[in-house]
Amino acid sequence: MSGILHQFSRAPGRILASIFALALAVGAIGVLAVPTVAGGTLHSAAESSGLADIVVATTPLDADQIARVAALDGVAAAEGEAVLAVTTAAGTETDLIGLDFDQQTMDLIELTAGRMPADGHEIVTSPGFGEVGDRVVVDDALFEIVGNGGTLWWSDSAVAYADLDS
Repeated sequence: MSGILHQFSRAPGRILASIFALALAVGAIGVLAVPTVAGGTLHSAAESSGLADIVVATTPLDADQIARVAALDGVAAAEGEAVLAVTTAAGTETDLIGLDFDQQTMDLIELTAGRMPADGHEIVTSPGFGEVGDRVVVDDALFEIVGNGGTLWWSDSAVAYADLDS
């Protein structure tokens, strides 16, 4: 230990410069690695939840129109999703997202509690919206919350997910 102190007292600038250079090198490696790690994580999250490359908001499309879009060159998949601005009986304004749960391959719901809806009077909601088993009235229609979860696309919103035919 006395040898180290002796070296430090002889050339403190050189020791501090060496420590600074090592810290700078370690920091640079971290900065260069972050985009690769973050990009890989984002790509895997998008792939596992079926996040679409392109989302087109448009007027209502029927099943035949969606099938024609899916048949276009370069289109891997095309799905319909209905978004309806609604108000609950408690006065909460939210979006009711209509999905085809049986055929859905994009913007997949990841459940955190409960199960997926089995009929038109059941919904999945964002975790803060309601608890599994709660009943909510949305635009004069009664729904039971059977699951909590969300999708990457709607992750920043308190929404309800219902069957597209509801």
